[in-house]
Amino acid sequence: MSEEDGDMDNEKKTKDRKKVLPSEEISAFCAQVTLIIRSGLLLSDGMEALCGDYRDTPWAEQFQRLNDVMRDTGSLSAAIDASEAFPAYAEGMVRVGEQAGELENVMQGLANYYERENQIRRTIRNAVFYPMVLMGIMAVVIVILITRIMPVFETVFRNMGSELPAMTRAMMSFGTVAGRWVLGGVALLIIAVGACYALLRSGRHEGMAQWILRVVRPVGRISHSMSAERFASIMSMLLAGGFPMERAIELLPDVFSNRQDKEKLVACREQILRGDPIPDAVEKLGLFDPLHMRMIRVGFMSGQMDSVMGKMAEIYEEATDDGISRMVSMIEPVMVAVLSVIIGVILLSVMLPLAGLMASMV
Repeated sequence: MSEEDGDMDNEKKTKDRKKVLPSEEISAFCAQVTLIIRSGLLLSDGMEALCGDYRDTPWAEQFQRLNDVMRDTGSLSAAIDASEAFPAYAEGMVRVGEQAGELENVMQGLANYYERENQIRRTIRNAVFYPMVLMGIMAVVIVILITRIMPVFETVFRNMGSELPAMTRAMMSFGTVAGRWVLGGVALLIIAVGACYALLRSGRHEGMAQWILRVVRPVGRISHSMSAERFASIMSMLLAGGFPMERAIELLPDVFSNRQDKEKLVACREQILRGDPIPDAVEKLGLFDPLHMRMIRVGFMSGQMDSVMGKMAEIYEEATDDGISRMVSMIEPVMVAVLSVIIGVILLSVMLPLAGLMASMV
């Protein structure tokens, strides 16, 4: 493939990514599909009515494509894949649900998953937005004080024919340096946030995501729990549907977006095909704690792997929810603490020199 073709592919992926449905829309769509399946209607008939609701939205063309493919093939996974309006996780889960005969449960699970994701994003946004706005306002205030107010006091004092005392000059120097450090820190923070946002929008964020997972331990633990929960829930569903273990693992990489997880799953399947014991192959994935691996081994020996995997899914889903709740609850206090330090520096950098100037004028 030429470099030009690669650039065109990247441009297409970026363009398509901008049209992916937001979390709340995906949740609503999956919930409505669940209702259609439960009602006993033909999915293709119900999908035509559902897609009609998107005619006056930015995703009208994509849902028309979804409806056309659904009518021609009768496959929801093929239709969702053709629409390019859904993230890879949703596409992979629908494909697995169709093959396992558990589409209704999968769609209900996706509705709950994306509803929870939307709530988490909204909570994080609210926790970060107001401190960031206040930080920006304080930055504007300190710029005005340093560039406008303090020079006026200094000029008035010198016009009175007096020389600034050494203590006042020292405080003013400290205030100027501290104020510039604060402004520099705020500017770097804004640049970092902007760079992260641009990187995420460009789709070239896998390296950054891996770096965050390594450096920010709470995020890494949450990601680990999510991977374990996905693996266990899908395996439980597939094994209960009669899929052999190696076939079930073959379907899993489509559901994982992390390249390292995909590679581990491929290696796990190869081990099983070579004749290695299934619990040993699963253990090498590194997804489950030793205690839970013992449960998996017992489940394999007793022929209850689907039940054990279902229990593992519940355990790691709860661990994921707890980890996310703790992390979100920490964001606002941390932001408030950082903001308090900035306000303290502003007070030291501005009020002390002004107090010194006023004292010198008395």
